[in-house]
Amino acid sequence: MTKQEERIDAACKKILAAKREESLANEERLKAEAELAKLLDCPEEGQTTQKCGEYKITIIQNIDRKVDAMAWSQIEKQIPTELRPVERVEVLKVVDKGVRWLKEREPGYYKLLSTAITEKPSKLRIKVEAV
Repeated sequence: MTKQEERIDAACKKILAAKREESLANEERLKAEAELAKLLDCPEEGQTTQKCGEYKITIIQNIDRKVDAMAWSQIEKQIPTELRPVERVEVLKVVDKGVRWLKEREPGYYKLLSTAITEKPSKLRIKVEAV
């Protein structure tokens, strides 16, 4: 094994060990949070803050809601317009493949496009698995 391979092997072992520790710590934290939620008044939805001894405890319970477009279209007219809790929103989405294509093949259009979008590297992700 070369020096480079030894260093890569050592780095991979560190990553896997840290991920195991992180996973165990996350499990323990989730258990403690569940226990605390049982002991305190948990809102069905929203936020509550309680003081208990030396601790200020904030419990936040959000509800993620998504609409099924097909199902909504079938019932939409049965709910008066002013009472409808669903709205149609136009969303602009950048198509990464198209941006890369413009950058590579049409730099002039890419330069124009770059005045309307922002680009920044996301968090570097490295996945290591023991083989």
